[in-house]
Amino acid sequence: MDRPIVRFEQISIDNIKNVSHGEISLSNPRRLEGASVLGIYGQNGSGKSTLIDVLEIIQYCMTGRVLDERFAHFVSVDADYGIVKCELSITQPDNNEIQRILYSFKLRRDKVELVDTLTKDNGKSTEKFVLRVFDERLAVANDTPDKKSRMTTQIDTSYNGTFGPFAKYKQLIGTNPEVGVELTVEKRLAYRESRSFIFSKKLIETLLEIHKDKGKRSQTVYDTTINTIEKLSDFARFQMFVLDARDTGMLALDALPFPFRVTDNERITSGVILLPMGGAQTIPERILKPVDTAINNMNIVLRELIPGLVVSLNKLGTEVMENGGKGAIVQLISKRDDKIIPLSCESEGIKRIVSFLHLLILMFNNPSVTVAIDEIDCGIFEFLLGELLSIVSNHGKGQLIFTCHNLRPLETIDHGFLAFTTTNPDNRYARMNYIKSTNNLRDFYYRNIVLGGQKEQLYEPTNNGEIEFAFIEAGAANEE
Repeated sequence: MDRPIVRFEQISIDNIKNVSHGEISLSNPRRLEGASVLGIYGQNGSGKSTLIDVLEIIQYCMTGRVLDERFAHFVSVDADYGIVKCELSITQPDNNEIQRILYSFKLRRDKVELVDTLTKDNGKSTEKFVLRVFDERLAVANDTPDKKSRMTTQIDTSYNGTFGPFAKYKQLIGTNPEVGVELTVEKRLAYRESRSFIFSKKLIETLLEIHKDKGKRSQTVYDTTINTIEKLSDFARFQMFVLDARDTGMLALDALPFPFRVTDNERITSGVILLPMGGAQTIPERILKPVDTAINNMNIVLRELIPGLVVSLNKLGTEVMENGGKGAIVQLISKRDDKIIPLSCESEGIKRIVSFLHLLILMFNNPSVTVAIDEIDCGIFEFLLGELLSIVSNHGKGQLIFTCHNLRPLETIDHGFLAFTTTNPDNRYARMNYIKSTNNLRDFYYRNIVLGGQKEQLYEPTNNGEIEFAFIEAGAANEE
């Protein structure tokens, strides 16, 4: 049976990094079938990467993972908390029913005091910050192609106790007070550990246990709530991939973060592995085959993008890993014109293409795969980038969300696939208005930067004379 198609339809952000408020629809009304693509353009520091960061936080929440310390300062410094809302759709390939889901949560920066036992002054207090998840809400509507239904809240953790509304709690959990106490403890533990309660293992297992008797359970409650949570969790774990700015930075350190997803006899192996491009490194031998398969599949496209080039995972030997498991010693190599060199010797653009090409192949062929890439154009020749995105957007099946500075794709992909950041922190994301099908969007964008004409300003203007004078002034100050 085919997997359900899960896609992001809309995202709303409040008080996250430099976005006081921003909301963006990810659907293109001009292209209702095929790929769902959203490219975000805008000047530096205007909120492009924030959207990718938020998608990664959503993925962390829906997989029940702990938000690590790097997320701690994502809430705007002048706000008490941030808010994330995302609307998704779940479509079953074998019928016309569409499930609309609203998943929202708040984020709070919290200071945690630690005791540093390594300092000479034993007991000296240090501190760190973490990001807490709270006030989660999951609402669902079951639509048909002809009619939209009202969205109904299934779980809302802003209620006292475990969650509300009370009627839904009673349908899902029942009246057993011991179960209620256990879940209330889990809710508090999830908050302290900086993870989601709705997608926690404890809540999911409890719901499945309570409703395991098919003869007695309410099919509506099961399908609407429990199945929805499982589908979203499965989507975030196996069908959603996010490459952020950190992944780009790793390339400069000769390390390739390689996300992979391989299906073998309906069994999915998915994950992210850090592969060496210069020296050798040991990886668990159990993932050697799926990673090697993913690289070989990627080479089918890579040799067409860069004629004659293939990448190979060279196995140098085996050794026992620290956890006692069997490991494979590997190195990434590049082959072109019968010459073999470490991948680290290739250009930055080639490394960048290799880092995400496998994901584009997955998204191109699978409607249930969503890929989000920050700064997709980093180091890549603009003509090749434009052609690549044109092929993916015109003929792909899945969902692609990317940020970009290179303007070539504005000339090659449908303008309904593109959005722009504004200079207004209270309305960060906007679509371009008044565009005709005959307009060159690249020229149109330039003209709006210089002359304006949109509802929101797209670029904070600079003064070349003032910049030149600042260079002179800074140089003179440096010589004093």
